[in-house]
Amino acid sequence: MELLIFRRRLPKSVWGWGLVQWFQNFFMASGRLFREGLCSGILSNMRVILSFAVLLVAVSALLWRYPDAAKRGYEELAVKGERLLMEKQINISGLKVLNRTDIIKDLPLEKSIRWWQMHSAEIEATLERNVLVQHATLKRCAGYSLRCFDIQIEEREPAFITALGDTIWLIGADGGFITPIPRKEFDAKGANVVLGHSPILIDGLLSESISPDAAKARVHYVKGMIATVEPETGLKVTWVGLRGNGETSLRFAGLDLEAIFDVSDGDLNKVKEEAQRLKIVLNQFGPRTSEIARVDLVFDKVAVAKLKS
Repeated sequence: MELLIFRRRLPKSVWGWGLVQWFQNFFMASGRLFREGLCSGILSNMRVILSFAVLLVAVSALLWRYPDAAKRGYEELAVKGERLLMEKQINISGLKVLNRTDIIKDLPLEKSIRWWQMHSAEIEATLERNVLVQHATLKRCAGYSLRCFDIQIEEREPAFITALGDTIWLIGADGGFITPIPRKEFDAKGANVVLGHSPILIDGLLSESISPDAAKARVHYVKGMIATVEPETGLKVTWVGLRGNGETSLRFAGLDLEAIFDVSDGDLNKVKEEAQRLKIVLNQFGPRTSEIARVDLVFDKVAVAKLKS
C-alpha cells in the first residue's frame, strides 16, 4: 500500500491545519501497513506450525505402528552419528622400542574428532610423559579425511645399559635412568631385539648403596672416557667395566680383548695417552691381535700385553 502525500502550497492562514492533517494521514497509513504485515506474519507462522504438527503426528503414528523398525533406525542413526564425531584413523610411525599399544593407551580416544583437531599440543604433551618418548608430533593426515591423524614418535634411545640384580636399566645419553627391563626378557631376546640397537654395557655401575646422583656422575665420566678413547684408537667401545680400585676396563667391537685403563685421578688427558699406547700395541701385533687377551695400560709410559693361553 502506498502513502500518497500531495505537495501543494498552502496559504499561511491554513498552514498549521494542513500540517496536522499530514501527520494524521501518515499515522493512519502506517497503522494499516503494520496490521496487514502482522496478520500476514501470523498466517505464515500458523502454516509452519500446522505443517510441523502434521509431520509430528505422522511420525508418531509410524513409531507406534512399527516400534522395532523405529528402534533399529534410531540405533543405526546413533552409530553413524558416533562414528562421524568420534571414530578416528590413527597412524603411528617412528616406533623402535615402544609398540603401538604403548602409544594408544595414552591417547584420549574418548574425545571427539573436533577436540583432537583443537588440542593437538595437549595430546603431544601427554605422549611425551612416557619416559621413552623424546618428542611426539600430531598432525592431520594429508588429504580430505577429517578423522585421520598422523602421530610421529621420536624415541629416547638409551645410550647405555647396566644391571642390578635381576633388572636391566636403560640409561639415556644425558646420564638419566630411563626405565628398567626384566633381565629374563632382555637375555632371551637380546639388546638388538628389545632396543633396536646395542647400547654400551656398563658393568659395576650400580650397587644397593650408590645414590642416583653418584651413579649419574659415573655415567658422565664414562661418556667422557669413551669420547677420548674412540678417536685415538679408531675402535668402537661396546663394554665398560668399572672396578673399585680406580681402574676401568674397555672392550671393543671386532676385538676379543680387554684394555685396562687407570682412571684413579679422573684425568682424561692421561686416558688419552693410555689410548695412544693401546693403538701402538695393536699396530705392532697386526694380524696377530687375536692372540691378545688383555692389554694393561695402568703403568706409566708402558703397555703390557697378555696373550691368550
